[in-house]
Amino acid sequence: MTFAAVTLAGCSNPERLQGLVETMEPDAIQAAMERGRTDLNCGAVKTTVLSREHGDLANQYNLHRVVYRVEATGCKLTTIYAVACVPNAVCSAISESGTVQRAQ
Repeated sequence: MTFAAVTLAGCSNPERLQGLVETMEPDAIQAAMERGRTDLNCGAVKTTVLSREHGDLANQYNLHRVVYRVEATGCKLTTIYAVACVPNAVCSAISESGTVQRAQ
């Protein structure tokens, strides 16, 4: 993980929430890159973050996570992943459609 322990108290504060989203983004990119290398059968994968979605991370009764949509491109192929990250844990990259397409 590339971030220190982050407490969720006060995450409803927009600046703190944005900081948490930004802090976890490198891990989301890394998870998409690793999954892309396998799915695209390509060692040279580039990623682009398309969007970031999060709920109220201060609400203790919900799953506290940020979901990044990340496009992975390499070896003339492309695919999009939904990468779910939770504070103080690993990120999981899941194929949005299960398909790999030819890059344009």
